[in-house]
Amino acid sequence: MGLPGAMLDRLTVKDPTIQSMCEGLHQVVLLEDPVGSMGKTWIRPNGLEVSRMRIPLGVIALSTNPDPM
Repeated sequence: MGLPGAMLDRLTVKDPTIQSMCEGLHQVVLLEDPVGSMGKTWIRPNGLEVSRMRIPLGVIALSTNPDPM
């Protein structure tokens, strides 16, 4: 009663897959950090100044799912 071959194949992380993940992370590292940058700013009719600032909300993570997409 083991896992079917197709499911085992989807769950197996091979060297080329790990290399591809590392290359993707290196590309992310090279991106400019947007945190703290100011976007559009406008003034409301009552004089209140409103601005958009980029803030961190997420984390890079690895998630594996044995179900086909």
